Amino acid sequence: MTALSSLTARPDAPAAEDPRTTTARRTMCALALGLAPVLLTIGSLLSVSTSDKAAQEVVDIAADRNRFFVANLLLALGAAALVPGALALAHLVRAKGAAWMTTGACMIALGGGSLAVAIWSYNTVGFLGTDAKVNRDGVVSLFDRANDSFVVGLPWIIGIGGLIGMIVAAVGLIRARTVPLWEPILLIIGPVVAFVGGDGILGAILSLPLVIALIALAYESLLLVRQRARAESMTGAGTIDLTQATGSGMPAQRGMTEQDQPRPQASL
Repeated sequence: MTALSSLTARPDAPAAEDPRTTTARRTMCALALGLAPVLLTIGSLLSVSTSDKAAQEVVDIAADRNRFFVANLLLALGAAALVPGALALAHLVRAKGAAWMTTGACMIALGGGSLAVAIWSYNTVGFLGTDAKVNRDGVVSLFDRANDSFVVGLPWIIGIGGLIGMIVAAVGLIRARTVPLWEPILLIIGPVVAFVGGDGILGAILSLPLVIALIALAYESLLLVRQRARAESMTGAGTIDLTQATGSGMPAQRGMTEQDQPRPQASL
């Protein structure tokens, strides 16, 4: 076999799925879904209020650079956590309403990732640009151009699409009826109220419906992971292997015949 063929050759059979790996992945995604609103809320509380005018905006950031950096770091991490969180949300719907949920989850993941990039870019420019060694006039000119730039605004626009994706996903949850009805209803109300609320204390208060909805759905996802893990363990322990037989001539349970075999190591 040549080097090129060895690189392009496909494996004869796919590797068997390890249930422990699947459980670990889904658990991490569910935790991310619950952590995202917490980080976003804390970041909103710590955020520095800035002016719409470029010159005053730079002054506002420079007045408390460290707080500005920490707040936007938390906001960026919270937005990024929506990407794996969207996967946990999608696992709650498998049949009726799946098309709505899949569309909504993709919008949430794309919007969360785009918003994380936008916030971190703004954070980097704002924090480094207000350093004492940086020319202030140049920074003001940069902010002035950026405030009217479509290139800068595009990631923020896509990020708003993530909020719309939550509403679309909520429709899928309502159609599927896999969670209590109040959770998708909050997921519809929450993004609208949070978008209007803005930042600061008022924004944190108005974002509570969204925070409660996402944490509740993260809990539902964790419950689903535990139920499926328990069902898989019971299935593996109770199935009968007709190809094996005990000394009495009766087929043995698969869990008994395979208990001495080494288990695959879980990997993330």
